[in-house]
Amino acid sequence: MFGFIGMLIVGGLIGWAAGAIMGKDIPGGILGNIIAGIIGSWLGGNIIRTLGS
Repeated sequence: MFGFIGMLIVGGLIGWAAGAIMGKDIPGGILGNIIAGIIGSWLGGNIIRTLGS
């Protein structure tokens, strides 16, 4: 359970940081960047978990 929560937290931070570094926001502003980071980390985690099996 902590792995999933940790993945959401890290994904949100990465989404926020990417928007801040690039100076661009996707539609939805900062919240949109955070959600995109969470979705990306979730997809990446599932892909790695599937390929690692």
